[in-house]
Amino acid sequence: MTTTHTKKIDITPDRTLFPKIGQTGYTAAQALSELIDNSIDAINPALGKVTVNIKIDKSEGRIIVEDNGLGMTEEVAANSIKIGSSRKREGELGQFGIGLKASCMSLGSKFTLETSPLKTNEEYVLIFDEKDFIERGSWGDFEIQIKSGSDIDKSFTRITIEKLKIRFYSTFSETIKKHLSERFSPFITNGELDIRFNKENIHPENVDIFPDSKKSFAIKLSNGDVIQGWTGILKVGSIEKSGFNLYRNKRLIRVHEKLGYVYHPSKMSITGEIYMDVLPVTINKREFETENQYYIEFFEKFSEYLKPILAEVQQRHQEEKIRDLPRDMKETLKDNLLKALNHSDELKELAFPGAEQKRDEKGYLLPKEERQSPVNELAVIEKLPETEKFRDPKKTSEQKARFIIIAGQRFRFDYEWGSLEESVAKEAYLDKEKHTIIVILNQNYSMLKVLPKPDLFYHAIFLTEGIVEVFLRENKQPLEKTVSLRDSLIQKLADIMAEDVAEEVAAKESQVLTAQTYLLKQPTEDKLLNESEIQVLERRLESGLTYQEIANEMHISRQRVEQIFKAGLRKINSIREGKIYKKDDAKITKDITKEAEEKVAKQRAIENIITNTAALYKVDIDELMSHSRQARLILPRHTIMYLLRRELNVSFPKIGKIMGKDHTTIIYAFQKMENLIKKKA
Repeated sequence: MTTTHTKKIDITPDRTLFPKIGQTGYTAAQALSELIDNSIDAINPALGKVTVNIKIDKSEGRIIVEDNGLGMTEEVAANSIKIGSSRKREGELGQFGIGLKASCMSLGSKFTLETSPLKTNEEYVLIFDEKDFIERGSWGDFEIQIKSGSDIDKSFTRITIEKLKIRFYSTFSETIKKHLSERFSPFITNGELDIRFNKENIHPENVDIFPDSKKSFAIKLSNGDVIQGWTGILKVGSIEKSGFNLYRNKRLIRVHEKLGYVYHPSKMSITGEIYMDVLPVTINKREFETENQYYIEFFEKFSEYLKPILAEVQQRHQEEKIRDLPRDMKETLKDNLLKALNHSDELKELAFPGAEQKRDEKGYLLPKEERQSPVNELAVIEKLPETEKFRDPKKTSEQKARFIIIAGQRFRFDYEWGSLEESVAKEAYLDKEKHTIIVILNQNYSMLKVLPKPDLFYHAIFLTEGIVEVFLRENKQPLEKTVSLRDSLIQKLADIMAEDVAEEVAAKESQVLTAQTYLLKQPTEDKLLNESEIQVLERRLESGLTYQEIANEMHISRQRVEQIFKAGLRKINSIREGKIYKKDDAKITKDITKEAEEKVAKQRAIENIITNTAALYKVDIDELMSHSRQARLILPRHTIMYLLRRELNVSFPKIGKIMGKDHTTIIYAFQKMENLIKKKA
């Protein structure tokens, strides 16, 4: 037989609960906003408004938030320190009883609350210190200080936060001011609230829309509740300012929310406000309960309401869109930019954080020039299936998807035109939900007013800068690095684009035709090779097989394969009317080994290729092998790289040492020449 009995247990929360509520993910701006919300709820009816003074004292390491509201009685002050205690009336901003505690504890580990209500000479003081409370505190014997002598005609509440947990970054103050301006615009505009931040007045956010675009709406839900608001079209679009501000009881819950539509740069001018007083919010009051049935109902109805408005926004965008670069030029620029990214060791370290780097015997990271950069490509170009949408009447355009790796994650990349403020050249952002990196180039940028059309330099400089900014933000790196990383990436992009330009120039001057003759065509006077021997030569040239591998396949001796190859090499070297340019052969002693002889022969062949190529293109050998970046030297260098790999099977790293280039540059050059030959042959 079983028996059951009951027993009382103590479920008093652990003392660490109090500091844990500060780990709610508040930013400094959101935490300060929570405290201002409390001040708004304490507006003095006699004054009709409340003034909040915020002082950030970096030198003393403290934040002070003070208002001239109604203040708190002893009972209210005592309850303010209780978790979950709230006496807010219907329509007031706070309701869960954790806002004050959570915001203070997210900013610092110690706070002091001082308050005095009207018509009393008493002031109430509560001090909470995280470390002291965890070590010695108790839920049941928290102390409140009561001071007498206060002015009975004045009321206030002052919160001083110390032992700060936040970091004062370079744009800290500007970020706070912008957030407060956005969040409390309705209260400031209506004269209910004044905010002073370090003695500077906070002004309401200015929303400049086309007057004829503002439309009010009222959407009725199935339960009879009505949600109202307005929509409009910004005169100057912006990623940050587009979207809707969502309010509940005049409290801003979500700022610039892309609600009811899928964001695209062509929609970056839509804006508005939605007053969602009848819908519930989460406990941290930063989100609406999106799974609530009435929220879902509103979302569906609002999405339908938006369709004609979005069509109007996109129509205006299309009408104002500036004449862009030709499509093929844009595509080439994007491809080259991704190739440049793959040559950037600095950005690879941000793409693949924690990638293993070479270290010395003591474990110290080797100097940059001796490190091994991550082998993974941080930028990838993939072909897409053909679609009728992109079909050209004359030819089918090849569609591509471009991806960039940032902090170990892969994101699609593209850029668009948008309408931003004149002083802004571009905006760049990463949308993690859509896995997309996008750079918006500003069609209103002041520089474009003096350009006859969008300049390629404008595209290149601000696309690279935008991508670098995204890399730095996502890796929590200071934006001060932007310019140096941008310039480094621009240099790599310039090298790649210079190679393309050099090939175009060379084609115009018929150098490509000469190069093809040099690389591929056999002199007409030399008919020594029969059909099978030509096959041997082609296998060696095209497949990069060893002499022995070809000998095994053709059932002939290795020596015969080598003879055929050398004969073919003589054909290629017989250029410029059969004239051969080569250096004097070094004397080889009779007892030299076969291996040493082959090594000398290979070195001689390398020198011949360099010498003959220099003669073909009429450039000096020393200049050709220098670090000069002149465009006229690029094609000759690529010819040498191609020949060394294709004819002599020299490894890419070794060619890199010969030419003084990184092996990835050699691979790129080899592929470029192969593509060039296939197109022109």
